[in-house]
Amino acid sequence: MNYFILGLPGSGKTTIGKLLANKLNFSFYDLDDSISDSFKERMEKGELVTENERDEFFQQFSLKLKELLKKDNYVISGHVAKEEHRILIQESCNDMVFIWLDVPIEELQNRLKKRKSHFFGESLLQKIIKIQEPIKKDCIFIDATKEKNQVIQDILLHIKLVE
Repeated sequence: MNYFILGLPGSGKTTIGKLLANKLNFSFYDLDDSISDSFKERMEKGELVTENERDEFFQQFSLKLKELLKKDNYVISGHVAKEEHRILIQESCNDMVFIWLDVPIEELQNRLKKRKSHFFGESLLQKIIKIQEPIKKDCIFIDATKEKNQVIQDILLHIKLVE
C-alpha cells in the first residue's frame, strides 16, 4: 500500500505525512517539492496557476510517481483539487489509498495566517476552495483539528480497516 495525504492548504498534510511515513517506515514525498519556483512565486503574489498548467503539472507528476513507487512504499502529501488529477494519480499506483485531512475553513485561515515562509498564503485559500472538487473515490476522512499524534492514531486505525 501507498498513502496520499490530501487536504486543503493549511490542513497539516506535510506534517502528518512525515509522521505517518516515519511510523510506517515508508519514504515520504511532498507534492510541493515538484512545484516549480515560477509557480511558487506566482502563488506568493496571490495568483493560481491556470487549468492547462495544472493539467501539465499532474501529467508530469504522475510519471514521477510511477518511478518513485518502483523503489519503495510512500506516503505522499499534497493538495489535488481536481477529480481528474486524483484519478491520474490513482492510475499511476493501483494500491494508493487517499486520506483527506478535514479542517474547517476558519481553522485553515488561522493556520495560514501563522505560516512563515511558505508560498501558499491565506489570500489564496478562497480561490482554491472555489476550484476544489468533491472527493468521489474511496477516501479516508480524518478530523485533522485534533492533536497531531491523535490524527496519526486515527489514520492508523482506518488503515487497518482498509487493508
